Amino acid sequence: MEHAEATPLRGDDLLHLGDRAAVVRSLSRLVRSDRLPRIPRGVYMPVGAANP
Repeated sequence: MEHAEATPLRGDDLLHLGDRAAVVRSLSRLVRSDRLPRIPRGVYMPVGAANP
């Protein structure tokens, strides 16, 4: 099975999901729980697949 390369994303890429404050809060929580690595400030690298 081949694995797809992860594409870095920015918080701005997720604004269609909610207002900026909610997106930033959610990303921050994911980073603090070690579920989402932050590369430089404001850029995140999703890893693995979502849990079912």
